[in-house]
Amino acid sequence: MRSGARVAMIRAFAAMDLPVKVLKETDTVRIVQQRVPLGVVAAITPWNFPLILLMIKVAPALLAGNTVVVKPAPTTPLTTLRFGELCRRYCLRVS
Repeated sequence: MRSGARVAMIRAFAAMDLPVKVLKETDTVRIVQQRVPLGVVAAITPWNFPLILLMIKVAPALLAGNTVVVKPAPTTPLTTLRFGELCRRYCLRVS
């Protein structure tokens, strides 16, 4: 998969919204479905296609407001390290 497709996939995840969904509403009861962060989640990636599989896990978890801990395969740690460097360079805003 080319880099442009990877970037497009991350942009598609970033454009997603997690709206509050009203399941039932009456005069006395209102039931809503609301997505909330779980906290810290793990993303374990295999050796084959490490970057694409990492993005499929990391982008939705961050969208939901979670912190992500990544455990790469022992044969592909530099791919994950490079992804982290790129995220720090282009995605994090330091005030």
